[in-house]
Amino acid sequence: MASGWMVGRRDGVVSSHAAAERDCGRVPALVAEQARRTPGATAVDDPGRTVTYAELAGRAAGVAARLRDAGAGAETVVGVFLPRGSNLVAAELGVLWAGAAYLPLEPGSPSGRLAHICKDAGVGLVVTTREFANRLPTALYVIDLERVSGGTGTPESVRADQLAYVMYTSGSTGLPKGVMVEHGALGNFTSWYRHEFGLGPADRVAMLNAPGFDVSVADVWPALTSGARVVAADEETRLSPRRLRDWLAGEEVTVALLATPLAEAVLGLPWPSGARLRYLVAAGEALRARPAPGVPFTLVNGYGPTEATVLATWSIVEADGEGAPDIGGPVAGASAHILDERLRRVPPGEPGELYIGGVGVARGYLGQPERTAERFVADPFGGARLYRTGDVVRRRPDGSLDFLGRADEQVKIRGHRVEPGEVEMAVRRHPSIAAAHVVAHRGTTLAAYVVPREGAAAPSLPELRAFLADDLPDYMLPGACVPLPSLPLTPNGKVDAKALPDPDSAAAPVAGVAPETATERALAGLWCELLELPEVGVLDNFFDLGGHSLLMHVMQDRIATSLGVRTRVVELFEHPTVRALAHHLDHPDEPAGTGAGAGRGTGAGEDAGAGPGEGPDAGEGSGAGARRRDGLARLGRRRRAASGVDAPAPSEASEASEASEMRER
Repeated sequence: MASGWMVGRRDGVVSSHAAAERDCGRVPALVAEQARRTPGATAVDDPGRTVTYAELAGRAAGVAARLRDAGAGAETVVGVFLPRGSNLVAAELGVLWAGAAYLPLEPGSPSGRLAHICKDAGVGLVVTTREFANRLPTALYVIDLERVSGGTGTPESVRADQLAYVMYTSGSTGLPKGVMVEHGALGNFTSWYRHEFGLGPADRVAMLNAPGFDVSVADVWPALTSGARVVAADEETRLSPRRLRDWLAGEEVTVALLATPLAEAVLGLPWPSGARLRYLVAAGEALRARPAPGVPFTLVNGYGPTEATVLATWSIVEADGEGAPDIGGPVAGASAHILDERLRRVPPGEPGELYIGGVGVARGYLGQPERTAERFVADPFGGARLYRTGDVVRRRPDGSLDFLGRADEQVKIRGHRVEPGEVEMAVRRHPSIAAAHVVAHRGTTLAAYVVPREGAAAPSLPELRAFLADDLPDYMLPGACVPLPSLPLTPNGKVDAKALPDPDSAAAPVAGVAPETATERALAGLWCELLELPEVGVLDNFFDLGGHSLLMHVMQDRIATSLGVRTRVVELFEHPTVRALAHHLDHPDEPAGTGAGAGRGTGAGEDAGAGPGEGPDAGEGSGAGARRRDGLARLGRRRRAASGVDAPAPSEASEASEASEMRER
């Protein structure tokens, strides 16, 4: 059982020893103090770039000065539109330094989603660079980080109840919702993480998670408030389990937090005995794996919704345990209550809904008071508020918690929390669809059941994904599309989920062309094994079948092992069908876009997810340049893995150079 928490003797609530109100300091002030103590120590290590604590503080002070000049201050939400790395850290710290709150905006997000989030959050200021500025909505004041001079001075004084950051998560109403986290909650989590894992100046903490994924908070602030070094990996490394393992060992990383699917993949690999990694934290969805005996690090199972500030409970996972690992007990400053529908405590061993209390509970949802009141409720046991997680758990005799599933329809797809209702609303906007219902499918993707409008045909899966790609990120794009004459209903008028046909058997195969060559047969076998399918056609698209970027890196390793061929991940993305990839492997000297099926998706004659004329062979005339850029953006979004990847699309740097001058004032 993890240390630092206990079970109350009379009421059975699982509480941290430090569940009382705590004040752990403010992150910007703590980082500034660290910069004064160790100005020459390395703060952030980018591929090819190193930034000291003094340089980071100077850049943050410069950003803060620009933000103050533009009117930013307490409760102002400032967008930060940058990928992982030292620029992102400097920008977010600069926003906190100014006393404002930062909102991470994913560089790989669809333009429609970006526009909605900026409008919903009331964002008027965005910190970014020239490379990314042209993708933002036009009515924003943009500060070019690369043109900000270093500054001096101390951070603005902030209160514990002042807004620190906003993170957007999937919303059941059809639109994402912004979770507001205050400085007291951020300081509490940062302090707990720093002390529990013993972070200090000798530590090297991995920066691996996308900015809009709330666990990215753990990558940065605990390290920088303890004098440790933040080390960022490149995209090719962090998406491949084998390369990531080698990088973690080679960079002498001591603490790393990974999205659960990636953590499980890394756990299954042999580890060098000399690795300095002390703690590997898995978070994002239910952990099913245990460490092999003799691994050189401690595996931690972290549980926590965004509304509870990154992690709410944790446990150390032993190699010799039985069954799925438990989620342990609360972090410092938190409490966990297992309650029934009337907010009464349930007996030990009985399932109930998990409610989180304590310092880490978020303020609520930005601009959504009714939704906030529904999920953030008064604590009937004397505390301030409880967050209703929607997760069903039970308490073991030792007080640790078993995660059993969801009480509502919310699901986890590749580490991301997804409300099927949001995807359903987007699907219903398709002009050919009259009704739709979206459910989780195979645990790794979504299935959309669609009823076409009278006189219209249901869209194919590639057509539906292409339609949705401008508004939804990769992990929310359905992996199956099942047309139905009508949705089955229960007697009270709700969709009868039990009567829906199995997507694998009901969806007509997009392409059932059998493999012909030895390479096609070998690749088809690897795809079946990896995607857990009985068969695949050589024109079926990897992503339409439920594949994603993390699986693509696993495929890269398996091709090397089975066929003895080393490939680059970009080659696999450029050839997303068995036929295209087999031809490429058999004829490596042919340029991309030539040969049988090259660059084609699902046999439709177009790149999967692209509209007519948007495939890799599209020219630059008659608007094709814009279509090509849209296709590159979609391809870039596909490259994001289960952990919530912020990978830019291929050649986006060159595309950005053609853009107009950025809109800086």
